[in-house]
Amino acid sequence: MADIHAYGEVHIEQGPILESVGRGICTVTGTKGIERERLTFRGQAAHAGTMPMEMRRDSFRAASRFALEIADIGARHEGVTTVGVAQCWPGVVTAVAGETRIAMDMRHIDATALQAMFDDAHDAAQRPARLSVSSTTRAYGEVADEFRREAAHRAAHRPALSVIAEGRSPTQRSHTAKKQSSNKAAKLLK
Repeated sequence: MADIHAYGEVHIEQGPILESVGRGICTVTGTKGIERERLTFRGQAAHAGTMPMEMRRDSFRAASRFALEIADIGARHEGVTTVGVAQCWPGVVTAVAGETRIAMDMRHIDATALQAMFDDAHDAAQRPARLSVSSTTRAYGEVADEFRREAAHRAAHRPALSVIAEGRSPTQRSHTAKKQSSNKAAKLLK
């Protein structure tokens, strides 16, 4: 192990993108930064059969509107956003949700764009009444330096491999090992 200076990682996350353009491999341009938060929307639990629609304070409807809005935020900033968790209380079909908790994930390779997405999401989240937010993860993205990108691209761009025309795609920081020095990574890929 003493002679190992760096290594390459293989990821499948770009598989659907590669398949859509008829390619088999690409090199990574860097890692996306991540913002994750838990949001709790509070309304008023009520009986589903007797509470008129115009009087409901449905926390799930507020959370749903927010989820749709952050999808637009992600698209507008050319990033990605996800609400992957939604839990309602009391959690029965016969009751209007009085509290809904969601988990939000936002990603972008550019720190300024990620901050703009984060700010827009906070503006959107403040519209419903009675909301609490707690941050769970913040990791900054990093564009790989030119030397590492070119070394990886040369290694991947061999006659037997089919690469995207640009041949480059960002990856997710949560999967990627810690950065090794540029020279060591390039030696591994030569």
